[in-house]
Amino acid sequence: MSLLSTFISDKFSSAVAVDPVDTGVGTGSQSTYPLINKSAYQMAATVQSGNSQYFQPNGGFTKDTVANTVTLSSAPLLGTQLVFPGVSQLVADAFDQATIPGNSTPNVIQVPFWIGDVTNINNNKYQNLPQNAGIALSIVNLDTAAGALLSMCQLTCSDQNGNALAFLPTGQTLMTPNIAAFGLILASSAAGASSIIVQSASSFILGDYIIVNIGFSTQEVLRILAIDPINNILTTTPMNYNHYAGEFVFTCCRQFWLQVTIPIGYTNNTPQSWYNLSLQKQGIIVSRP
Repeated sequence: MSLLSTFISDKFSSAVAVDPVDTGVGTGSQSTYPLINKSAYQMAATVQSGNSQYFQPNGGFTKDTVANTVTLSSAPLLGTQLVFPGVSQLVADAFDQATIPGNSTPNVIQVPFWIGDVTNINNNKYQNLPQNAGIALSIVNLDTAAGALLSMCQLTCSDQNGNALAFLPTGQTLMTPNIAAFGLILASSAAGASSIIVQSASSFILGDYIIVNIGFSTQEVLRILAIDPINNILTTTPMNYNHYAGEFVFTCCRQFWLQVTIPIGYTNNTPQSWYNLSLQKQGIIVSRP
């Protein structure tokens, strides 16, 4: 699902999109690895290599922006799992201590994130794999020798106000409905209004973000705060522009939360950074007719 982005804020621009992760496996002699999912310009300053790391600032690796490769200062051992993270990441910062002044739960952090498509959603929709009940979101461990564990992580959806709902058990996959709903505006709404009359409001999902009049100067993203399926009204965050009958509305983004709990004493009260866990999205991209 390469076109379905992960965002770290609801501004939904490339500046807040999480960069894709690349992986590799050590051969004992190979030191240069291709970046398949992103450009070398998007490569972060650290490579996770088993339970150790290569750092670009001290010469641990170099980037070739022409060949789109990363060359490590030494060849990792045979079978070493490698993770090449991007500059923009979904970051969870927490302590391994039970008490920190001014922080009631220092070893627990909740991080909001959004998935969606604000560029091609008028051409594509996103659906579940046949064996799944929805688009599958999960945290995966790309380097099992590194310190971050799946048992630390929990996922949940948000309500229409952005609040986290009940978190799933640690390591469990979250199934979310397809991102596919669309319709036409049936009556004009002025800038500052917070409701839209559309075809079949019941096809939309409370709390989702919709993009209105995509591709035009009045394009904007709004959040659905309430749905009236009888009168086909979507109550939204206030509009910045006038919108008119005949404009298209597409569901484009959805909010989630990641909770990370660090076991007490896990890092011996010493700061650690790990890059082995990654958010995985599984589904199907389908072209709209």
